[in-house]
Amino acid sequence: MRVIAVEPMLENVSYLERHFSLNGIRNIDVLVAAVGRECGRGSFCRGDNCSTGHLAPGPLEVDIVTLDSMRAKFGAPDVIKMDVEGTEYMALQGAERSWLGT
Repeated sequence: MRVIAVEPMLENVSYLERHFSLNGIRNIDVLVAAVGRECGRGSFCRGDNCSTGHLAPGPLEVDIVTLDSMRAKFGAPDVIKMDVEGTEYMALQGAERSWLGT
């Protein structure tokens, strides 16, 4: 099984990559981005610690991908697990083109 982890905060990307390396995990690719309703760039607001944050006015500028763009690039997933800190609706709006009716 192939896993695509989407993580916008570089601090967390380095933690993930270190974890994968230490544990010999080779089936996970990390996409440095946030999931939103449109592809592009946007503001990201970090929470109280590195494990929380979401797309909202904030000091970080991040790449944004949509679920549609991820499906076009990687194919249809068997499972999606999202932790998008209350922006689920916005993330799902980025899946309207290729997911509805399939």
